Amino acid sequence: MQENHGRYLFFKMAYSVRKARIMTKNERLRLINKNHGISKTEVPNCLVIPRLPFAVEGEKGKIKLVYYEEQEGKEDLKGEKGKRYIKKEVARALECLFMRAEEEGIVLAVVSGYRSYERQEQLYERSVKKNGISYANRYQAKAGYSEHQTGLAVDVSGESIQYGLEEIFGLTKEGVWLRRNCWKEGFIIRYPKGKEIITGYQYEPWHLRYVGRNEAEIIMKCGLTLEEFLLSMRVR
Repeated sequence: MQENHGRYLFFKMAYSVRKARIMTKNERLRLINKNHGISKTEVPNCLVIPRLPFAVEGEKGKIKLVYYEEQEGKEDLKGEKGKRYIKKEVARALECLFMRAEEEGIVLAVVSGYRSYERQEQLYERSVKKNGISYANRYQAKAGYSEHQTGLAVDVSGESIQYGLEEIFGLTKEGVWLRRNCWKEGFIIRYPKGKEIITGYQYEPWHLRYVGRNEAEIIMKCGLTLEEFLLSMRVR
């Protein structure tokens, strides 16, 4: 436990040092949804691989946890390997969040981070073919309208459901812990239950969006969506 606490403090200090110079408030609060898109050619700067376990499907469909090392020279971010990356400030905050979880006996893993325009296009088209356009539009963003392309969003899951991305995750001990504690490191549950008409997407308890600690505390404690929070800021 002492070693874990030391690692947590290290990540916390590293995160604090980098925080001010990486992203502005406007960057952290950037709105991406079905009505606000992102350029096809835009690739976020400062993308890194977090020093965290990733849930990966192994032989016979069994899930295993792996750690990735950054390669010399940037990997091809357009393909599936791009999901290993997120923006540096987000990565450091996520490392702190995972350390909090570990200290409380919660085991989490990263499932997906950054997603290029091209990769999002593939996933959306695959979902349409498999489930129909109505289903796809509720669960999958069209290319150019995904938060994952900003490097500010990350999907996480827990061992209770074998690291799957399912609504039931919200009822697991990991999902409950995440909902109660994600704001402490600047994250929100981007698509909360009961807010589908506002966000345009079904409930996704696994989808974290980084907005910064102060904003995340307000959003999560007041039960808001990012859309509602930004609207309230404009009204003031």
